[in-house]
Amino acid sequence: MDCGLLRHGVCSNNDVEGWHHALNKEAGAKSPFYLLLNVLHDAAKYVQVQVLLVSEGKLRRLQRRHMQTLEARLLRYWGEFEDGARSTDRLLRACARLLGNMDASMDV
Repeated sequence: MDCGLLRHGVCSNNDVEGWHHALNKEAGAKSPFYLLLNVLHDAAKYVQVQVLLVSEGKLRRLQRRHMQTLEARLLRYWGEFEDGARSTDRLLRACARLLGNMDASMDV
């Protein structure tokens, strides 16, 4: 399915923090630069394989149930918008409310 830019998955700061936490765990939070460089080099060895597995649908990122639910609701709202059942205003308000940027009392 070709979703286009507006329908890509939600990437939160938690994705980056998770990778950073794993890096610190492996290298140590206060590691000298040369040790960190070795850990980064080891991780880079697997990038091509990971890209291939992702493109073949054999590898997906791990995602918490909450984020899966959030993305499903965003896609449902977007689908309703494309079908004409949801106006632009209602789409934007629903997405903003879902992502916590607006008052929870707004009508979705």
